[in-house]
Formats: sequence, structure tokens, C-alpha cells
Amino acid sequence: MRERIVSILAVLLLATLALGSYWLAQRARLGLPDAAKPIKHEPDYFAEQFLLHRLNTTGQVESRLKADHMVHYPDDNTSVLSSNVLVERSGDAQQAPLQVRTEKATVQHDQEIILSSDLVRATQGNSSMTGIGMRMDTAARNLHMQQDVHTTWTRP
Repeated sequence: MRERIVSILAVLLLATLALGSYWLAQRARLGLPDAAKPIKHEPDYFAEQFLLHRLNTTGQVESRLKADHMVHYPDDNTSVLSSNVLVERSGDAQQAPLQVRTEKATVQHDQEIILSSDLVRATQGNSSMTGIGMRMDTAARNLHMQQDVHTTWTRP
């Protein structure tokens, strides 16, 4: 009888250890954050001489994003581009290619938006536009300059 109780206790102990190990493995696999741990706005990676090409479904370059420095922040999925920022969008039958230059910009990856509060120069064909600050929606393919906008438009 005593051996039977010892065997049952051993099996219960092993089952408890197995369930505890399974629970810890699941918790580690899911990567559950601690509720008390505040999310910090700290970069997770950076790049020098950053260049990003976005391709269309046929493999042609649709747009290009270039900067001397790029820093990515995972908490809000943004990237800060600085020094010689260039955004290029390829042209098509109706529109000439667009080039936008500025010194600093923030990319909001989830919304596909590029923001800048610096001097911005945009060129499309023989037309150009300068202004302070911009909001570029790459998904909707539009560019909004915010203030002190000067435009030179040349009929295509």
C-alpha cells in the first residue's frame, strides 16, 4: 500500500513538472510582454546609406526611398530618415516620374505616409514645387506641401 502511494505521488509530481514546463514553453513562444513594463520609443535598428526599392507586380521599380541615415522605431513602426532624403516615384503613360528631396523625414510604415517639417523640393518633369513641410501618401499617390509653397508648372 505504501509503495502504491509513493508511485502515485511520483506520477503526480512528474505530471506537475510536465504541465509547468509546457506552460513556460508556451509563454516563452508567445513572447507575452509584462504588463508593468512600459513600451519605450527606442530604435531597434539603423542603417547608413539607406536605399529601399519597391517593386510592382511585374518586377519593375515602382518607387525608391533613399537617405544617408535611417533609424527604425518598433513601438510605432516608424523610421526617421535624415540627410539627403530622396523619394522617387516612377512615371507612367500619364505622369512623369516624381522626385521629392528634403533633409529629414519620418516614414509611417503602417499608413504608407512620409512626413517632413523641413524644406521640401519636388520635381515632376519640367514642373517643380518647393515648400516647408509635407505629407506624402504613397498609397494614394498624393503629395501635400504645408506652407510657403512656390510652384513652377510647365504644361507637358
